[in-house]
Amino acid sequence: MNNKSFIQSLAGKMDFTETETQDCVNDLVRIISENLLSGNQVNINGFGLFDVKMKKERIIVDPNTGRKLLVPPRLEVKLES
Repeated sequence: MNNKSFIQSLAGKMDFTETETQDCVNDLVRIISENLLSGNQVNINGFGLFDVKMKKERIIVDPNTGRKLLVPPRLEVKLES
């Protein structure tokens, strides 16, 4: 399902226009993102728990060149259901 069909389906179930539904979805994503960037967990009952975890740095090997590369640490969003 792509974004357009998701918005159309959700708008039909909520009896909103597609524009209103898109605005609601955008607000939801913005609120979740802001909380995750602040280091907070986001728990949506019946869907899951969003949490930010630090992924450690690691060394990988480029399969084309055989060179070793250092991948720096990074934050990663995890969804636990």
